[in-house]
Amino acid sequence: EGNSITGGVTASTAKTHEVLMTMDGFSPAILEISTGDTVRWKLTRADKFNKGMIIGTQKCLKVRSSFFNTGESFEWTFDQPQTCIIVDGIMTTKSMKVVVK
Repeated sequence: EGNSITGGVTASTAKTHEVLMTMDGFSPAILEISTGDTVRWKLTRADKFNKGMIIGTQKCLKVRSSFFNTGESFEWTFDQPQTCIIVDGIMTTKSMKVVVK
């Protein structure tokens, strides 16, 4: 007991990855990350599609945002190895894949 060093090491290696939500979809469209990493989806498009919403599908249903505006973002930390398909709740034909290793 008293060996709490690993907790600090794990936390310091976690990264935040930014994904841009554009008129063309997600950039990047495929993202490979490590368990414990965070993905930040940032809405960069404007005009009539100036709202965004993140929706996880299948095994990733917990990944879900409310609506957010251009310039705003939504973050999610992935705590287990999995592959998630993420859909844009506004431009529903746009999706991306997050592979958590």
